[in-house]
Amino acid sequence: MGLSRIGGATLLLAALSGCYQARVPAIESGDAVPFGDIASCKVRDKHLRFDLTHPEPTAGGGTIYRLGNETLAFKKLSDTLYLAQLNSSGMYRYGYVMRNGSGLEVLALRDEIDADPNVRAIAPNILFKPAQHGWQEMVATRDDLAAFLRGAKLGMMRSVGECSIRKAVPLDTPLAKGLRLSTTREQAMKLPAAEACDLGDVCLPLSPTTIERVPAAERAGVRIQVAFEADRVKSVTLTAKGISPANSGIILDDVSLGLSRFGPYDTPILLSFNNRRVDMLAVRQLAAWNPQRAAEQMRSLDQFKDVSATVRDPAFRSAEILIVPAEAFATIQGFATAEAAMADLRQRQAPYHRIVLKQSGAGKIDATLELVP
Repeated sequence: MGLSRIGGATLLLAALSGCYQARVPAIESGDAVPFGDIASCKVRDKHLRFDLTHPEPTAGGGTIYRLGNETLAFKKLSDTLYLAQLNSSGMYRYGYVMRNGSGLEVLALRDEIDADPNVRAIAPNILFKPAQHGWQEMVATRDDLAAFLRGAKLGMMRSVGECSIRKAVPLDTPLAKGLRLSTTREQAMKLPAAEACDLGDVCLPLSPTTIERVPAAERAGVRIQVAFEADRVKSVTLTAKGISPANSGIILDDVSLGLSRFGPYDTPILLSFNNRRVDMLAVRQLAAWNPQRAAEQMRSLDQFKDVSATVRDPAFRSAEILIVPAEAFATIQGFATAEAAMADLRQRQAPYHRIVLKQSGAGKIDATLELVP
């Protein structure tokens, strides 16, 4: 049973489904769940994340949750146990989640459960077909299927993982002066001095406070370009050419570095200063066979605590910092290098924050800040 990626989102086929599926839905009118908005899960040694921030009403008065091109529905079975149904192109896959303190236990029906005489006795009208690609199809009427899945006991299940849950970051989180996560392109075009720029994006000026503090000659080389999804900001890119090290922090601070829609940018995966690089994914692998060398590389992180101090260092030539939220980091731990992880983050439009700094002349630097919230 593997993971499926649709529209760049990792869907929890392993997490929120057992190895059982059917061509008819057992849940027609799903229940809203009180779990929270964002779940970070570890299922069968895989780190996964899913988003329940987009509930949609159904014609029957129920609730579904959209995950890319798929939909997820829950049915409450008890105060703590829920049946989960994932609709994947007309094939319905099933599993269970159970409240466990402040988190969730992910459950699946046991493998080859149809071999159990007790199960056959309570599911006489269900045909269990041979498994294909890790999934075993159940053939039954909707009523018989729903009765079996809703009546399943914990003794028929096995635990396959756990999830921690939390509330999503509010969409009114500020990203720049007048710009929030929820800002649309039409709203951004109404901001003071906003103008249309290439690729259908919107270019914004520096904030009034920064304009007062930074000389006009340096401001002239600064550009803040914003790309949009249909209902929110997709990315913010700040480029600055020929600025002084002293003003670099002031200019970069015009774009918020604090929060993405999935949480704070708190996990660095790549830091470099001149020719010295600390690739956190490579360091994790190094720690397995040379923990002393890995510890030495980790201690060099102190160099990057203050960006302004870094660029004022007489030895400075270039620097790069790549930071992701914890939820995004959980999805890239299998990559060997930060470069490979970065390519995956960009392909999936997962949140990240990246700063690249380069010396561009005597006492001058070029800076690029990429923010994908």
